[in-house]
Amino acid sequence: QLSPSGKYLAWIEFDANLLHSKLVVGNSNADSAKALTDGIYYVLNPNWHPSENFILFSSNLASYDNFELYVYDLKLKCIKRLSYLSSKELDPTFSPDGVSVYFSSNLSGDFQIYQMPFLPPETCSLSAAAVM
Repeated sequence: QLSPSGKYLAWIEFDANLLHSKLVVGNSNADSAKALTDGIYYVLNPNWHPSENFILFSSNLASYDNFELYVYDLKLKCIKRLSYLSSKELDPTFSPDGVSVYFSSNLSGDFQIYQMPFLPPETCSLSAAAVM
């Protein structure tokens, strides 16, 4: 996904066997790519915050069977888990003003759209090194 300023890209790269994926960022030419995550889990649907300080994504980092919402803080260089539900949370996106997160979830049984406030993390629950 292209950042709001158009200077950066965030994308997902899968391993050769499609057993896991990682979050990657680079300039808009994609010639200075850097993996922000790399582990035995999936990262899906990256979405830039309007400030370009955060990248929102879904991942099964905590549990193979469940996708939750996470945010990568580009200044602190760490990950913060945003949701703690027994359902799957997918396709996250920031509101245009960056104060809310919208996502799909099967919390009620069927997938529906939900909204939650976004509070930028003061600290992170996972360092980038812990998930790489």
